[in-house]
Amino acid sequence: MRIGILTSSRADYSQYLPLLRLLKEDEKTDLSIIAFGTHLSKKHGYTIDQITTDGFEVRYKIDTYVDGDGPDAICESMSKTISQFTPVWEAKLFDIAFAFGDRYEMFAAVLSSVPFNQMIGNTNSEFTCGVISFEDGIHDMIALRRSLKEGNTFKATYKKNTPEIIYSYLKDVCIKLKPYGACNFQLRIDNSGQPKIFEINARHSGTTYMRALLGFNEIEYIIEHTLKLEHKPFHLKEATVVRYFDEFVTEQ
Repeated sequence: MRIGILTSSRADYSQYLPLLRLLKEDEKTDLSIIAFGTHLSKKHGYTIDQITTDGFEVRYKIDTYVDGDGPDAICESMSKTISQFTPVWEAKLFDIAFAFGDRYEMFAAVLSSVPFNQMIGNTNSEFTCGVISFEDGIHDMIALRRSLKEGNTFKATYKKNTPEIIYSYLKDVCIKLKPYGACNFQLRIDNSGQPKIFEINARHSGTTYMRALLGFNEIEYIIEHTLKLEHKPFHLKEATVVRYFDEFVTEQ
């Protein structure tokens, strides 16, 4: 699998390190690091050198840095980043790309990918998946077919005949990422029948309660595990959970 890692500064690079080390050792992974932003700024220590010192190859160096932190400089930096990243996305170099951070340059790099985004599956092939995992591996998982309304899951369905390939795929991902506690994966099945993750939430997600209503109570499980209490197996029920909003009046 061709995996691209976008890093624009020391701040996000340090967070990537555990993942980078795992990917480097994986024979099935073709790892590409794309360094840009302050990594290529001498004013900020030319921190791209730190990446190579740590033993990683920087396959792509993209000059996007603009000196200054005022509104004009930020706009110029974002514009430059969008322009410089256009050939990267156009060439379709990666099967999956990781972008981590909340800075303007990372936002711009990701934004430039939008016109080249490849549609994966459709809304009828989308799943939200809950995984419970600890040091000794995966304890349990559930995949729910979901429907969205205004960006949120409003209907989630559990069926025993959920494609087994989803669970196999999640197991492979968790072996590499080693999540701890609750982790939520959102994915779609592409036109060839392969699952493709598009979002990972390493926490309790917004569909935690919906999973609990179907018998998968991850909060209770994690509390019992932490307290070293015996946990009974989940008894999942085939059903659909529908989320709705309730209106109320407040007096002026």
